Amino acid sequence: MEKESLELRRKWVFRRGSEKLHLIKKPLESSEHVFLKAFLWALYLPQYPEIMVEKSIGDRYKPDVVALDPVQKRPVFWAEAGQVKPQKVESILRRFESLHFVIARWGFRKEPLVDLLQRRFASDSRIQKNESRIDLLQMHSSAHLNCIRDGEIRISNDYYKIISIWPPHH
Repeated sequence: MEKESLELRRKWVFRRGSEKLHLIKKPLESSEHVFLKAFLWALYLPQYPEIMVEKSIGDRYKPDVVALDPVQKRPVFWAEAGQVKPQKVESILRRFESLHFVIARWGFRKEPLVDLLQRRFASDSRIQKNESRIDLLQMHSSAHLNCIRDGEIRISNDYYKIISIWPPHH
């Protein structure tokens, strides 16, 4: 997809199969942030069919991408695109049990955040007990150029990695 032509638009439409995602790029929001949200939506849609982007859930934090339990209406999936403070991750994980939490970033590189969060979670008994799963999604820096054609998102395994942050695998 031609990044420049998309950047001129405020309204972006992405598709995955028969599903459509409409996003509005905010004035100060980077195109990269919009692409990360679209990739999160596309990758996790099969696992979480009720997935939503930029949907307030009545929490002090607004998730970039979220899926709610259909009965209890509490988050079962929460994703943040780009930079996220460790304190925010901890606050969310302490309040929502059995949550699948994903942090999405651009580029395949060693992320200091992985070790930092693992150390913090190892000393937090509430997070240890709540059976949450935390992953880092790394998108290849050219994924937005190679995995989107006319709004259709098709991501091959070459363009992303998922690294488990928690629970630690021994």
